[in-house]
Amino acid sequence: METLSKPFIRLAPSVLRKMALARLCPEIRSIVAPTIATAARRCAEGPGAPGWIDMKFDPADGRERDAFLSFYRKDRVYGWIQGRALESFAAHLCWAEGLSGHRVFDQGLARAAAERLYRKIMETCFLPGVAVPSASFVMDPSGAPLGRGFGPGATTLTQLFVLRGILAYASYAGYPEDAARAAAALRTVVDAALRGECLDDQMKFDGFGGESYDQERRGYEGQMISIGACELLLAQSGSPEDAARGLRCVSEVLDRFLLRGKDGQPFIIDALDGRGGPLREGGRLRVNPGHAIEFVGLALQFMRRAARMGFDLSGGSPGRAAEIAEIKANLKAVALGCDRAGRAPHGGIVRSIDAETLEVLNGTCPWWSSFEAARTFGELYAGACDDAFRERCLEGIGSYLSCIAEVYLAPSSIGIPVQTVSFEGKVVPIIPATPDIDAGYHTGIPLLDLYGIAGAECGLRCGAGERRLPPRLGARLQGHIARTKPADGELDPLRARCLWMESARDRALFLSADILEFSGVWAEAFIERVCQRYGLAAESVFLMATHTHTAPCAIDLGLLGADRAFLEELAEAMLGAIEEAKGRLEPSVLLTGASTAKVGVNRRVRDPATGKIAMRPNLGGENDEEVLCVFVFGEDGGLRSALFNVSVHPTTLGVAIHHISADYPGRAAASLARNLGGGLVAIPVQGACGDIRPKVLGPGGMEFAEGSPADVERLGDAVAGAVRRALGQSLARHAAGKLPLVDGGGLKVISKVVELPFAFIPGVEELSRIEEESRREIRRIAAGQGSEVGFAGSHENPALAAQTYLAWAKGLKEKSFGPEGRYAGAEGVRARFSLCSLGPSLRLFSIPGEAFCAIGKQLKRLGGATTIICGYCAGTVGYIPTKEAFAEGGYEVESAYRYYGQPAPLSPETERIIYSLFEGMLEEARSGRLGLA
Repeated sequence: METLSKPFIRLAPSVLRKMALARLCPEIRSIVAPTIATAARRCAEGPGAPGWIDMKFDPADGRERDAFLSFYRKDRVYGWIQGRALESFAAHLCWAEGLSGHRVFDQGLARAAAERLYRKIMETCFLPGVAVPSASFVMDPSGAPLGRGFGPGATTLTQLFVLRGILAYASYAGYPEDAARAAAALRTVVDAALRGECLDDQMKFDGFGGESYDQERRGYEGQMISIGACELLLAQSGSPEDAARGLRCVSEVLDRFLLRGKDGQPFIIDALDGRGGPLREGGRLRVNPGHAIEFVGLALQFMRRAARMGFDLSGGSPGRAAEIAEIKANLKAVALGCDRAGRAPHGGIVRSIDAETLEVLNGTCPWWSSFEAARTFGELYAGACDDAFRERCLEGIGSYLSCIAEVYLAPSSIGIPVQTVSFEGKVVPIIPATPDIDAGYHTGIPLLDLYGIAGAECGLRCGAGERRLPPRLGARLQGHIARTKPADGELDPLRARCLWMESARDRALFLSADILEFSGVWAEAFIERVCQRYGLAAESVFLMATHTHTAPCAIDLGLLGADRAFLEELAEAMLGAIEEAKGRLEPSVLLTGASTAKVGVNRRVRDPATGKIAMRPNLGGENDEEVLCVFVFGEDGGLRSALFNVSVHPTTLGVAIHHISADYPGRAAASLARNLGGGLVAIPVQGACGDIRPKVLGPGGMEFAEGSPADVERLGDAVAGAVRRALGQSLARHAAGKLPLVDGGGLKVISKVVELPFAFIPGVEELSRIEEESRREIRRIAAGQGSEVGFAGSHENPALAAQTYLAWAKGLKEKSFGPEGRYAGAEGVRARFSLCSLGPSLRLFSIPGEAFCAIGKQLKRLGGATTIICGYCAGTVGYIPTKEAFAEGGYEVESAYRYYGQPAPLSPETERIIYSLFEGMLEEARSGRLGLA
């Protein structure tokens, strides 16, 4: 026996960085989801002014805020909040639609809320014929401004935010005319900001809940918000002018607001005076480190995305390229300096420091600073040129996400961050102590950008779990018509196993259960249950049966109905395995492997006496001895789980044995767990074995023999040995640099539901003939005539078969034919095929039934690399023979469909349909690795 003690791989620094990025993605999803979900729900419910967004409640205790201050109440609508909320909805919806395997929030509810808010803004603030929205910082519910106006040519932050929201949502929702109109207005407003004519209408409040402006004070908020506006414009227009406009926003701030301290450290000061010089407020040159870090992140994001769209911001000029390099160097220095000087002991960023002395002037720490800083360090990571600085960026990202969790989310009762904490880390009710100013703008949008950066490079997270099913002694076992007695013992336990894989974009759950098959109705109901519980897409769930013939009844098959109590136990076991797998999720890498095990033999041979296909060993027939494996290693390099694929019917035990057993797949899994240790979860996946039986032969090899428990052990140990050999070879090849790891970052699940047509539909006369023939057979057998001998004699049950055919014919006539004898039933069977692609070197393809071996081998050839065929997946469609086998006949073609309750076998064209479907799905998978950045 091959032994491998504690299999281990050494992980390179680049792999460890991918693992670190993989840890970020679930953190980000958990942070952003509650805010956008709450915003959508409240907008739909309308607790405030109808149609407007209202988040006026205290996240610390969840209580509504009404008259907290006279100018911040529910009969006031804050225009900049509406614009930010609308942009937030658009950004979150675009992001969520790119996460095919993750259900982070209710997209339908969010889409409805966004549409409602969009219509409200357009109807009140941006009426036809209006060049620039009339939105004001504070409005009444009708949209009428409550504050003082501003001079001609000037603009406000509110107008910037509202136009950004309109353009973002109109582009997302497909309103091109509105988007074009908003884009024209937004360019006008951005140009005003570039002229220094953008008023910060968020700065001060007057007693009427309006605005008061300090005409002498000029901050850089307008240019900063304009950077995001230019990014939206560039995405909509693809215009070089918008690219240049965005870069100008960056340059203007650095040219005018960048000052260097005594040690040469650059800072972006808060404001300039009326003459354009640095403004000393209270004798101090003030720096808001959170704003400065936010500006850096937005500037770097704009330049990165413009480059990704093909824009050379240097215009091909070496001198201009040097200037851009200097811009990036200054941005990096500003971010690192503010990170060093501006953080409170708990990790949040203070509101104000002295640029000259670095003294903290205002120690309160708003929540948005940490969110924006996480984005900024993500952008620094994306542009890093050396590993040491990448590590520094990862450290910064992790630090800010930890701060968000511990400082801003921990005090919240509802999963939405509190807004401000003191230097000491206590929640402070500074205006406004409510998430109304956010609605996902700061809590979500910066982290969505970080998610894109992490998701474009990170690898997989994997976890595996299993549960034992309680033995149902006394239950009927399913799979052999001649095994008619209840279970009188348990040879080995049945198990449910789960391998959970997820990337930033997608998920795949491989659920393996020691049962015969799943029915379509039960499978769909169970998958829906899983999806509701874990936020999954139905396509992500691969529900696979090992096809053991010694488990209680899982489907209606012939005259034997499904065991409902067993199915309830099965569901609980599978949910338990999923929960355990989820709890063990960790950044992971994969190795593929392959070996062989001579444990099966083709079971179709033409009987020379009758000319018909008989179920006997065909040693020269089609066979697949390949054992394909996927080995999952955790972030410490240790082996966590092994998925192995064999293509042999688990029909080892003789029909006279009435013991519950997982057959050889269960024995192999147990052997691997025992010999490889470390809590390994071994997951058997049955392949295309419709015409392959275990190699348990009688004398001379001309007949099959009834197997024993010793045969189960022998075959299972042979498969386990093949898996261990594959593992040893893969480890050696990887160590030699000949077998790369599969990081799985390109995980992509594609699922198609098709109708497989039946070969024919029998008429009423034919069904009547089968009824009469079945009755005659029943009478003949009752008279003791025509008993089979040998393996066929013990393995078949002609009387029960005749009763099954009789019930099938009668039932089909009654249920599927009208009074005039016209067929009104299904013309085919619904079938789901799914492909899980983990890049060019590993694919898993699911088939909903008993495909013949030759079909599986051809699919492997078409798939290339390591292509694992997952048979018996989801709702069964019965046997899937080759076109050649249809012409030959035999049990799988001529009669098996009756046990499944189908009117006929599948069409001979089924094989071709599957190949065509698979090739189309492969092409879709090859369309490119999906980046989210």
